[in-house]
Amino acid sequence: MESNKGYNFNIWAAIFGPLYYIYKGLWKKGLILSSLILIVIGVAGLLFPTASLNWVTIGLNVGVYGALANFDINRKEQFNEKMWKELPPVFNLNWVVILIFAISFIFSIAIATDNGSITEIEDASVDIVTDILHNQFNIPLDAIDVMIVNESETAENTYEARATLSNNTVINISIEYYPDRDNLYVYIPYEEVMYIY
Repeated sequence: MESNKGYNFNIWAAIFGPLYYIYKGLWKKGLILSSLILIVIGVAGLLFPTASLNWVTIGLNVGVYGALANFDINRKEQFNEKMWKELPPVFNLNWVVILIFAISFIFSIAIATDNGSITEIEDASVDIVTDILHNQFNIPLDAIDVMIVNESETAENTYEARATLSNNTVINISIEYYPDRDNLYVYIPYEEVMYIY
């Protein structure tokens, strides 16, 4: 049985997130929390473009909603509070809350689209690394994953990446991608190949 009096973790809010807030009549708070999470994930996507943020997103949703739900429900029951009183009164306006959510949603989609192109570069590089290993170095290993770890600060469209091979060896590679020509080049330094075996 759910207890709304304490401020302990709420498993239902952790599972259903903003839907639970809507169910409890706290849709404004639910949308504001969702907006904050979308902005945090978007900024993380800008700072760490190749990091897989799926687990971070799930963790933030579970942690934020699970930790705050009972507190917010208790304040609604005791004070009929539908928006945190610590925020400026403008946040009580429905259209402001919806606008904030819409802007944060569009921001996160824009970041996800940019990260999608990084993922496409990583995926396309896997076969190229395998081809280079087989045909240029005569090494019978396949690349199973490529992860971009850094965008070059000196050369545009150039990335530092790591390729994981079928024997679980990880090698450093360079990737150049020119979207206007849809050309992708992968360079494997000879020093990296020497340490595969």
